[in-house]
Amino acid sequence: MIQTPHTLVNLPVSLHASQSKTFAADVHTLVGSRKRKRPELAVALDHEGVNIYDIRSSRLSTSYSVSPQCSFTCPPSSVRRRPNGPEPALRLTYCSVKDPKPRIQCFAEKYETASQQGSQISSSALNIKGSSSPVVHLEALSENDDEKELGNAGVLVVHENSEVRWLSQNLEREKWKAVAVQGVAESGIAPKAQVEYGVVLESRQAQKSLFRSREDVVAMLEANTGMALGKEGLKLLLLITRNQAPSADEALHLRVFSLKLGAPTKDVISSTSTKPLQEIISFPLPEPDNLRPPGGNSMFAFQSASGVLHQYSEGAIAQYDLTGSSPRLSHYMHTGPNSITSCLRLSNSTVMTTSSTSISVLDMQYRSVQDSLLFHAQNDTSSNPSQSTLLGQHATAGAHLLSYYAPLNLAVAILGRKLVAYHVESPELHSSGIRKRKRRGLLADSIGRGIKSTQPLHSQNSATRNVPNALGSYLPSSRILGDQWESMIATMDRYIMQKDVEGFEKFMASQPIFSKTVVEVRDDLDQFAVPMKFNTIDRRIILYLLSKIFTLDPDTLAGLNGGHGAHVNLRISFFTPKLFQWLVGGGGFTGQMVEASLRDRGSLLQIDRLPVGAFVRALADFDTSLETLSLVLESSSHVDVEEVIYALGMVTRILQTPSSPDGTELITNGENGVQGDPDEAMQLTTPTTTPDVEEVPSTARDGSTAQALFGMCLTRLNAFHDAQVTKALRRHSSKDGLISLVHLLRMELARSGWLSHYMDDEYAPIVSEDQAEDKLSILAKVLNCVVDAIGTGGWIAGNASAGDLMETEDTIIYMKAEVSAALEGIEEATYMKGLLGEILLFGKSVSTQPKPPKVSDASQIPHKVKPITIPLGSIQENILPLGLKAPQGVSQTKVGAGGEIQERSKRDIGRLKSKMVGKYSFERIII
Repeated sequence: MIQTPHTLVNLPVSLHASQSKTFAADVHTLVGSRKRKRPELAVALDHEGVNIYDIRSSRLSTSYSVSPQCSFTCPPSSVRRRPNGPEPALRLTYCSVKDPKPRIQCFAEKYETASQQGSQISSSALNIKGSSSPVVHLEALSENDDEKELGNAGVLVVHENSEVRWLSQNLEREKWKAVAVQGVAESGIAPKAQVEYGVVLESRQAQKSLFRSREDVVAMLEANTGMALGKEGLKLLLLITRNQAPSADEALHLRVFSLKLGAPTKDVISSTSTKPLQEIISFPLPEPDNLRPPGGNSMFAFQSASGVLHQYSEGAIAQYDLTGSSPRLSHYMHTGPNSITSCLRLSNSTVMTTSSTSISVLDMQYRSVQDSLLFHAQNDTSSNPSQSTLLGQHATAGAHLLSYYAPLNLAVAILGRKLVAYHVESPELHSSGIRKRKRRGLLADSIGRGIKSTQPLHSQNSATRNVPNALGSYLPSSRILGDQWESMIATMDRYIMQKDVEGFEKFMASQPIFSKTVVEVRDDLDQFAVPMKFNTIDRRIILYLLSKIFTLDPDTLAGLNGGHGAHVNLRISFFTPKLFQWLVGGGGFTGQMVEASLRDRGSLLQIDRLPVGAFVRALADFDTSLETLSLVLESSSHVDVEEVIYALGMVTRILQTPSSPDGTELITNGENGVQGDPDEAMQLTTPTTTPDVEEVPSTARDGSTAQALFGMCLTRLNAFHDAQVTKALRRHSSKDGLISLVHLLRMELARSGWLSHYMDDEYAPIVSEDQAEDKLSILAKVLNCVVDAIGTGGWIAGNASAGDLMETEDTIIYMKAEVSAALEGIEEATYMKGLLGEILLFGKSVSTQPKPPKVSDASQIPHKVKPITIPLGSIQENILPLGLKAPQGVSQTKVGAGGEIQERSKRDIGRLKSKMVGKYSFERIII
C-alpha cells in the first residue's frame, strides 16, 4: 500500500536550525464563502518565512520572507481568490509571528496577467494588543457568498485562552473581539479552559454531519441568530478545550459556536442576534486515560463531511463520532509509549502514523496494521543524482506527516530538511479510472495484521478470575474433551478393532453428543436422531471418527516412504450406517475433513494433499452400487469442484460402457469378418479394458443409478463459478473425455424434451417426476463450460471420440441446430405463457382459496336448503371471460375502532356476500 517516497523539494536550512520549528497547512481556493482544497502546501519555517509548494509539479510556487528574529506560533493560512470579472487573481497568506511582540502578518500577492507570470506582493501587519496568549489557529474567511467582491475577506484569529478576533482583509483594523469561554465559565462547567484545536465549519455542511440527529440544536441556532441554517454569512466555530483544573474529571470539551463575521459588536452588543460569537452546544469528550498527556497537548483532526474527530498522542489514537446526540468514542488504539510521533487521517477508519523508525497505515475499526515501511529501507537505489528518493542519513530524525491529497493518493511529510511524498495505493482506485471510495475497511484485509494491545485484558479487580490459558477452553464442546473423551476414545477403539458395528452404533446411541435421545438397548437404535445443528460439535471429534473410517493402503504407505506420494490409494476400513448418517447430516463427511484427519493421524506427512478423486474413488470402491456416493452428493456437505468433475468423468464412462457383466466372454466373428468355416472363425474373446473402463465399478452400470448420479454432478457443478468449472475441466479431463461429455449433455438435452416440438408424438420426452425446474439452465451452463474447456485448438485438432460418432465438423453443426431448436422452444413457451396468463392467474387464485368446512352431520344442514337446477346453456356461456377473478371469501372478523379485532355479525356477512355476486353467475345467499 505504501510505496517508496520521493522528495518534492528541499527545505531551506536556517542558521538556528536546532531551535526552529516548522508549521504546515493546506492552501484553499476561496469561492464566495466556500473553500476548496488545492494541491498546494504552505510551510512556515522559523527565522525564514512562508513558502508555498505545488505538490503536483514538485516546485516552489511562491515564498514570503520574515525577519531572522521572527518565530511562528501556529500554522499559516493561505487562500487564493479569483473572481468572475476581469480582476486578477489574489492570494492572501496570513501568519502569526512573534518578534518578540505578537502580531498578525498578511502577504497579499496579486497576479497581473492570466498567465501568472508577474505578480505584486504587498505586506501588512497588525500588532495584537491586550493579550499575551499565543495564537493557536488562523483561518482566512469571506463574509458572504459574493464572488465578485475581493474586499469582503478577513482572517479569524483564535488565541489559546479562547479569545477570538475578526480582522479585516489587509489587517487595517480589528472588526470585533469576543471571548468564547465567558459564557461557559459563568455556567460553572469549566472555570479555566485552554484551546487545543479549532476549525471553522460551513453551516450547511454541519447540518448534514454534526447536527444530523440534533434538530433541537438547529432550531435553537436559527432562533438565536435569526438566520436559517445554511444561509450565507452564518458559520460555525468548533473548539476543543481542555480544563486546566487539577481535579477536573472531564478535562476535554467539545464546544460549537455560531459565528457571524459581519456583526458590529464594538458598537451594538445588546441584542443576542447581533453577537458575533454565541455558544450553541458543549459536550465533554470521553477521552481515554492514555490520551491525556501530562505535559504536552494532543493533536486533533476533524472531518466536516463525516463528522469524525481524530485525536492522537504519543502511543495512542482515538476516533470520536460527533454525529449522534452526544460524542461517542467509536475506535481506540494504544500501541505503546513513543510509538506514534505524528498522525494523518486517510479515511474515516484508516490513519497514517509515523514513529522514529517506520511509517504505517492503521485500520482503526479492526485494530490492524495494513502496511508499514521502515525508514532505513528507503535507500536510493538509482544512480541518477537528479532522481529525488530519500537517503539513509535522513532516517534517524523520523518523519512528520503534514497533509494527505486524496485525488493524487499522496501523503506529504517532512523528513529531515526535505519535503517528501508517500504514494499510498488505494484499493478503491480501479483499473477503469473511476474512484469508488470504501466507507470502511474490510475484515479480510486485517486478518493476521492485528496490533497487540499494551493494556491488560482484565482489570485489576478481576485478577482472581479463573481465566483459561488455552483458546480451546472457550469452545462450546470443550467440556467433553477431558477425561470423559479419553474414556470414549478407548471404548470406540475397542469396537473398531473388533469390527463390532453393532456395538459401536449402540455406544453412539448412548452418548449425548451423537444422539438427541440417549438409548440403552439395541432395539431402540432407531431412535438415534441426527442433530440438526453441528456448530457446537468439536472439530476434533469429527477428525477422530474420519481417521478411523478412512485409511491408506499399505502399498500407499510404502510409496510414501519411497517418495511416490502421487499414487495414494484411499479406502474405507470401518463403516457404520448410523455414523455415516451422522457425519453426512452435519456436513463433516467431506474430502477436506478426511485429508485433515489423515494429517492429524500422521499418515500424510510427506505429501501436501490427497490426489484429486481419491475421496470419490474410495466411496465408489466401497459401495460399487454408488449409493453411498449419491448420498454424499445429494447432501449439504461441501464437495470440491475437482471431486465433482472426477465423479462426473466416472459416471460418463459408466453411461458409455456396454451393460455386460464383468468378465463375460463375447462371441465375435473376428476382425476381418467370416472367412472359411464359420464355426472356426467364431471365437470367444474377453472384452478389452482400457484404464478408464477399469476405474468403473463393475456393479455400478445400472442405468437409473448412473443417470441419477449424472444429474447430481451437474447440479453440483451449477453451484460453482463458470471460470472455476472450466479451469477444473481443462486440468483434470482429457480431450476425448470432454468430447464424450459433450455428446452426453446433448443426449440429456434431447432426452429432457427441450429439442422436440410440443406437437410431436413420435419423440415423446422422458420426464421424471423429480426433474429440476432449472435443468435447462444447468445443462446450458455445464455445456458452455465443457466447450470452453475444449478450446478452439481442441475442436480443430480433435477427432471423434469413438469410431461410430460423427466428426468434429458435424458435431458443431448439429450443436448449433440443437441450440436453435432449444431457443425456439423457449420462445414458444414464452408466447404460450403470455396467451394463457389470465387463465393461469385465475387458476392460481382459485387453488389458493380456502375450502368450505365439511359438514359431517346431515342434521346440521338447514332443512330449507334445496338444490336448484339450472339449465345448461350454450357452449359460449361456459367460456372463461378474461380478467375474471376468483371469488374472495368474507372474513369472520373485522378491525374496529382503535384497532380492536371484532367478530362480524351474520347480517354483516350477508350484506358483504350480497355485494360479491359475480357478473356472470347466479348465486343464492345462505347464511
